[in-house]
Amino acid sequence: TGRPPFVGENHAAVARAILDDEPTSLNDLRPEAPAKLGEVVAKALAKDPSGRYQSADELLTDLRNLRKQIADVEDVTLSTPSQHSLRRRSRLPVVLASGVVIIGVIAVLWNGRSTGLNEEVNEPPPRIVVLPFENLGLPEDEYFADGITEEITSRLAAVSDLEVISRTSAMYYKGRNTPLRQIGDELEVEYVLEGTIRWDRNGPGHGRVRITPQLIRVANDSHLWSDRYDRVIEDIFTVQSDIAEQVLARLQTVLLEPEQRAFRAPITENIEAYQAYLLGTQYLGFGGYERNARLAVEMLERAVRMDPTFAVAHATLSEAHSNMYLLKLDFTPDRLEMAKASAERALELQPGLPEGHRALGYYHYRGFRDYDRAREEYSLALEGLPNDEITLAGVYAVNKRQGRWDEAVKHLERCARVDPKSWISATEGAVVLRLLRRYAEAETEMLRAISIAPDHIVVYYLGANNYVLWDGATDRARRLLESAPSIESARITYLAILLDLYDRAPDVGLARLEEVRLESLTYQDCFIPKKLLECMCLSEKEEMPSARAACQSAVELLEREISARPQDHRLYSALGRALALLDRPEEARRAGEYAVELMPISKDAILGQQQEIELAKIYTRIGEFDKAINMIEELLSIPSEISVPLLRLDPVWDPLRDHPRFKALLEEHGEDIQ
Repeated sequence: TGRPPFVGENHAAVARAILDDEPTSLNDLRPEAPAKLGEVVAKALAKDPSGRYQSADELLTDLRNLRKQIADVEDVTLSTPSQHSLRRRSRLPVVLASGVVIIGVIAVLWNGRSTGLNEEVNEPPPRIVVLPFENLGLPEDEYFADGITEEITSRLAAVSDLEVISRTSAMYYKGRNTPLRQIGDELEVEYVLEGTIRWDRNGPGHGRVRITPQLIRVANDSHLWSDRYDRVIEDIFTVQSDIAEQVLARLQTVLLEPEQRAFRAPITENIEAYQAYLLGTQYLGFGGYERNARLAVEMLERAVRMDPTFAVAHATLSEAHSNMYLLKLDFTPDRLEMAKASAERALELQPGLPEGHRALGYYHYRGFRDYDRAREEYSLALEGLPNDEITLAGVYAVNKRQGRWDEAVKHLERCARVDPKSWISATEGAVVLRLLRRYAEAETEMLRAISIAPDHIVVYYLGANNYVLWDGATDRARRLLESAPSIESARITYLAILLDLYDRAPDVGLARLEEVRLESLTYQDCFIPKKLLECMCLSEKEEMPSARAACQSAVELLEREISARPQDHRLYSALGRALALLDRPEEARRAGEYAVELMPISKDAILGQQQEIELAKIYTRIGEFDKAINMIEELLSIPSEISVPLLRLDPVWDPLRDHPRFKALLEEHGEDIQ
């Protein structure tokens, strides 16, 4: 034919065509070839292995019979040959030889895939995204449609020989009417599963659910499979499993035995419990806002009350409890105990449950910063959830906290491949790259995060902070903060006041503080009393009596907080700053050093370096310059939130300006900006 039966831009594309596409008939390409030869080649290329030749002897027999038939025909036509028959006769040996060569090549390629002997066509597994199924029912059923989509995604994501885009990235396209070809390009997927859902509550029981899924190949917009399910709502778990299995069959993906068991197991038989679970997972996925965090716990607790054997709900409830602790909404041992009990109950009900191990991973990570134990649990979770973006993010976070920067970047890249439209992975990319002082790359990730989720305040805070660290550009930082959807945020307000101090405009900072109604600006990594910020601004104005009064109020507040939470490192670093401004050096030093003792870099590479920065500020304020410079030197040699532009900008370092060692450090590290 002059061409191979399967074509593509590279080896992987050719291998995919071999698996999915039907070749053009040999007789369509070479009409002069015998029809029987076309049949031989078609049989050799059959998709079903049982329909192909089972041995070389069987193929050889058909080829010999075909050669004999051709010879018989030629004998008959020799007496009156035409130009056409002569041309055909001269080409037949080439056609036969080409057919045999093609059959041989295809056999090698096919067998190479099944045995792993041919490395060139050992292409990556197929990539698929499950787009949010359209809700055709009542608006209040939107959570149900989203939940069913997520459950189908989760079942597919448990398959090791398949790459599944996360729910987060899939939800990015909800309601956008983006062309499938564009989605395929942006997510680098070959297949899309989409569909509609309608929950009809009429009739007996909980009503009926109608689901119409369809599997589409992105490259040519061809529909590989579609169906229509009309079942009572109690059959929803069977429907989810069947849809997922039909997709795997069309993608020729093989389920391992453990995957088969997990695939078909219903997570609960109680529909009310399932509804509460879907709502709980929705709230948990909405982000770190207090209302969402508390509603997630409430819904998941309802789910396990309705069905005490609902193992996955127990595991997810454990994560919701850990989230409450992480966000400092309930920073108590009781909350941690609830997280542990729920995870252990999940594994008791279903030993080896991946979600249970993932929940224990978060318990050890968020509750105790026991990163080695967390790593062990995450590894067990990934055995059953190889595509789970939550577990992958947990592995990334552990590496980041342990200062394993290369591993952190590698796992972050893997997260981005599974979850390419996640603002969280983009934000985390900005965090790590900023710490590594790769500020230009951090800016790229920050802008990507904003394009995905323009309503998330934390991205603007991190981006503005990146500009200050990069080149001391307070103007760029301010413009970014002003573009945020709302400035009613502890992070944004705190950074805005710091920018006022950097710009030597304490009056502006004081005016800004008048608008703050809270006693303290507090978030996960920071606790700053309003009075401490007031003291800092008044000290810059050299209004010392007023500054001392504000600082004393801050000290009293912090001492009350410490009596309630004596292990909260954030409180001691703030206390040390306030005591230093009150010229109480011994107490200030003890508080700052105790904060570092509670949270050293060896325990947490992120929070530890923040405490060292705060201690260096305390040393500077109380006149222990060599100690301060020693810490600055260490911090400039490791990934940290300190940079030469910031050291030049922040007035807190003014007492060091004329120190020879400080000048030398600025000179030495001044070129470490990327």
